[in-house]
Amino acid sequence: MLIKEMIERKRLERLITAKPTDSLLEMARLLCRYTIAAVLVVNDDEDVVGIATERDITRAILEYREEVVNVSVEKIMNFPVISCSLNDSALEILHMMTERRIRHIPVIEDGKPLTMVSIREFDFAVQQLEQVADTDELTGLANRRSFLKQLTIEISRYQRFKDAFSLAMMDIDHFKQVNDTYGHDVGDQVLKIISDVVTKTLRNYDVVGRIGGEEFAILFPRTELENAKMVCERIAKAIREAVIATPDGEISVTASFGLTGANSDISEASMILKKADIMLYQAKQAGRNRVEMVPAKDDKVA
Repeated sequence: MLIKEMIERKRLERLITAKPTDSLLEMARLLCRYTIAAVLVVNDDEDVVGIATERDITRAILEYREEVVNVSVEKIMNFPVISCSLNDSALEILHMMTERRIRHIPVIEDGKPLTMVSIREFDFAVQQLEQVADTDELTGLANRRSFLKQLTIEISRYQRFKDAFSLAMMDIDHFKQVNDTYGHDVGDQVLKIISDVVTKTLRNYDVVGRIGGEEFAILFPRTELENAKMVCERIAKAIREAVIATPDGEISVTASFGLTGANSDISEASMILKKADIMLYQAKQAGRNRVEMVPAKDDKVA
């Protein structure tokens, strides 16, 4: 993400500037008036010559006390000033600010200051970017990358502490017919509504992700197969009962589930996903709209 993309996401606030000869008392008034944490100091040509932060001004006021009205900001401002441009990488600027312990940085456009951004705003923007990278755009669920990351963590926990977990693969039945009959816009609506139904039916600590097309995966941490099956059956019931409005009337769909659990053979995410996918195939072969589970003590599904 570039700096220009970052500041587009936030409300572009008025840039507050001061002259080097302005008094510290005036700086303190500016900070209070505009509820800001730093003031950019510019010369008569509007070139940046320094930054005065709330912390700097507070310390100076305590130091100079009665004389503060006669002390100019140039005596306490930080300089030279490191700036960034609209086309700089936000992540690179954040790293630089962290390494140099810089709390605020001006953004320069055409040689003049455009705005000022704090390190907290950089942190927030990077967190948003990471969240977007881990989220399926249509449904808001975890995407395949993010889900596999969570599954890998759960496998590692099982290997270390033998904490049981279960995994379900879920597929919307006859989804191609929905797209062919009602169009892809309705198909997308179905995916969003079913995603919402699943999320509301799951427990707080369960993880659901869209891992492709109409296929979803559900991770049940610290959950034995029988308990996970009961949750899957509740989800299947909620999906059957969901009503989806279309231009051609209301429709409903069903879903099939393949469920498996952790065992000593599991060493990576692809292995347990394959086992759950095999059980999903069996659910479809058995008539769909059902939950098929690896039989108890069966660690050898291949």
